Formats: sequence, structure tokens, C-alpha cells
Amino acid sequence: METSQYIKARQYELMVILVPDQPEAEMQAAVEAFVGYITDENGTIDSLSTDSPWGRRRLAYTIRHEGVDYRDGFYALAYFTAMPDAISNIERELKLDTNVIRYLLLSYDENMGEKVDETAVEAEDEEAEAEVEVTEEVAEEATAEEPVAEEEAAADEEDAVAE
Repeated sequence: METSQYIKARQYELMVILVPDQPEAEMQAAVEAFVGYITDENGTIDSLSTDSPWGRRRLAYTIRHEGVDYRDGFYALAYFTAMPDAISNIERELKLDTNVIRYLLLSYDENMGEKVDETAVEAEDEEAEAEVEVTEEVAEEATAEEPVAEEEAAADEEDAVAE
């Protein structure tokens, strides 16, 4: 049996910065190439954005890529679904692609950034504190019994010596 049949596909977010010094046709080919890396690994593209607010933008700092300093980059953002074991192959292809200046690949969670129900968190904290208190009480009882046992042993020794 394959273990991958039990692993669930996950959602990912991929931001790619491409070399900006290309004609429009070559830029589209570069975007299609990194989309191809995902589909080659049986991933599915949920959405792809190369238009506003992405596209060609000024970088925060110059990036040297293959001996050339770039101040601009062409940004592309893709949301896709793939198996976790395919991610290493996708990253390897992105690293080898000479049109990719930088990329960032993240596991995507739709609930990220939502407010957490604070009452549920407080209830969990109170349960954890109660468990700690019970554990501390048991430990105190155990240490309280040890000195009594030591005192009895010392009294027994004194009785034995006296006899």
C-alpha cells in the first residue's frame, strides 16, 4: 500500500519574482513555466494573479541575480493545491529556473488571521492550570509522607541500638 493515498492534498500560496527585462511573450512563458512545475506534480492551480496589484513593481532593495543587479521585478501570485511530497520537487525546479529571482512558498490556511474565541482559550488554560494544581498536590503529599517514613526508620534504629 502507498502511504501517499492516506496523505491529504494541501493548499499552498506561491509568490514568485521574475526577471523584469523580458518581452511580454517571454514573461508569459516564464509564468506558464512555473505553473507547469505545479501541474507536472499533479497540482491544481486555484488562482493565478499577475495583474494589479502585482505585475512589475519596484523591489525594496537591489537583488543580484546571475551577475545583474535588479531594482524591479515581475511579481506573480499563485494559490494551488498539491500533495505535500510534491513540494520539494516544485521548489527544486524554482531554484533551477534562471527567470526566477526569488520565490516564497507557504502552506495556505483560510482561517489564518481570524479572531480566536477567547472564552474557549481561557477555558483550556483553566483546565491546564487545574491539572497542574492536582499534580502539585500529589507531589506535596508524596514528599510529606517521605519524612514520616524517615523518622520512623530513625526511631527503629534508636530502639535497636538501645536494646
